[in-house]
Amino acid sequence: MTSISNIRIGKKIGLVLSGVFLILAGVCGLSLWANRANDKEMLTTVQRLTKVALAQTVKGDGAAIIQLAAKAIIDKKVTAEIVNQIAALRKERKEALEEFAQLADTPTSIKHAADMSELVQKITPVVDRMLASLSAGRIADAGKQYHAASSIAVALLDKANEASQFQQARTVENERSRKQTSGIIWTLLLSCSFLGIAGAILGGVTLTRNIAKPLARAVKHLGEIAMGDLSKDAPADLLARKDEIGTLANAKQSMIVALRSMMQEIGGGIQTLSDASNKLSSTSAQMITGSRHASDKVHSVSAAAEQMSSNITTVAVGMEQTTTNLAHVASTTEQMTSTIGEIAQNSEKARRITDEATRQAARITEQINQ
Repeated sequence: MTSISNIRIGKKIGLVLSGVFLILAGVCGLSLWANRANDKEMLTTVQRLTKVALAQTVKGDGAAIIQLAAKAIIDKKVTAEIVNQIAALRKERKEALEEFAQLADTPTSIKHAADMSELVQKITPVVDRMLASLSAGRIADAGKQYHAASSIAVALLDKANEASQFQQARTVENERSRKQTSGIIWTLLLSCSFLGIAGAILGGVTLTRNIAKPLARAVKHLGEIAMGDLSKDAPADLLARKDEIGTLANAKQSMIVALRSMMQEIGGGIQTLSDASNKLSSTSAQMITGSRHASDKVHSVSAAAEQMSSNITTVAVGMEQTTTNLAHVASTTEQMTSTIGEIAQNSEKARRITDEATRQAARITEQINQ
């Protein structure tokens, strides 16, 4: 039994989704870091190219100032136009140097900025003296100062070239590094993406194996129970789980036990009903036999009743005759009663006569005795 089987389904899904979310968050974070790193590299590249352009500006402006100085030497005069052009070039060169110094981010770049500023500070008063000498008509002094300014200008041009080449080299290295970083980032992004896909697939397979398949087994078992097959218990591995599937398996097992007990009770009831049915069948057979005897007796009683009915008819005829005779007897009796009444009256008269005769006899006897 794996430990994941004891985790609730909601937590399992939450863990899988959390893992996928973390991977996606990592991919997003890596993408943001990659964008920032790429932006930083691009900014560095732009700054280095800007410094290259600034160094070239310093170089070009320095060369232009020397050319104007050479023209003034050749023309042996200093015009206002040359002075204005030199002033504009100096201003542009100064701004370029200041911006280069602000963008300097390495010791070498800082040194290049300092060296160029130092050379500019050296060449500026020399050119000013040369222009002053030309304005004063000191052509020889102006020539000497021009040669001194030219040597400083060459040094400035070399330093500007050195700074420009250094920045170009660093730009190439930075671009190479940026490409390498981009390659690494793309590799990491692809790896994280594949890792996220693999994690999602693994999480899906894990959830399928740990949830879908056990649920399919439980549903299949419930189908067998629905068809009336209670011979199988819930699988032991499902009963041992601590998640919702384990709860379902335990509930299903309790249901199976309850259904088996119910079926046993129903079986006992069926047996009792079968015994009662057998007794009822036996009683019915006895009742059928008794009914047959009763039917025979009924037939006998019916015959006797028929005979009795015939006898009753005969008796009725006799009773009718008796009634007629009783009518005659009643009439005769009435006559007899009347006669008896008359006899009674006559007897009463005879008694009175007898009593009178007796008294008369008694008096006679008394008279005779006297």
